[in-house]
Amino acid sequence: MKVRAIYSMRVEDDGREVHTVDHDGGGFVVSSKEVGVAVQNFLHYATLSDIQTLHHHLFGEYANRVSEINNDNVIDMTVRLPEKEYRDMRERGREDGRNAASWMIDGNTPEPFMFLSKILTGIEEGDPEILDSLPEPRVGGEFADDPNWEQICQDVVGHYGDDGEEDLFAVYTESFHDGVHSWIVEQYHNLSPSNKV
Repeated sequence: MKVRAIYSMRVEDDGREVHTVDHDGGGFVVSSKEVGVAVQNFLHYATLSDIQTLHHHLFGEYANRVSEINNDNVIDMTVRLPEKEYRDMRERGREDGRNAASWMIDGNTPEPFMFLSKILTGIEEGDPEILDSLPEPRVGGEFADDPNWEQICQDVVGHYGDDGEEDLFAVYTESFHDGVHSWIVEQYHNLSPSNKV
């Protein structure tokens, strides 16, 4: 279902700028114009770059708030470790996404360039049928060769908590989709007729 969302900014009496996004179901305050526009576009189109912008700012905001709480200059592992864990999980998600996307075409795919062209157009236009056809992370251990989410966490960051590592899963999922998209774009350019001249 498409959501109508509008970013706006107002100046309070005390001079503070307040950035908000109003949508069909209500509204909320965001930290900046950049985030507000990204949220607005995300609700309209849900592009990968908007998701990346959102995650970048949300994680940055989280780190800032935690460091404010720990302003006694003691290095808190909960602040320092997530940066490496997020980076490592991004790499794993991107790699898994690219591997999953590599199964989208093979030697039996008729006109693979046109197939990928249609996929990219569908992604840009937010076509639900195309978006639903893209590979998704398989972390439930459905297949014998596929690790489940707990195994991925243990392999990448060495732990798995009671919360299911929700923050890391968001990082993994975002990067997985980024990996899928990057593989499609790369193969699209590789298969382009202009490269065969």
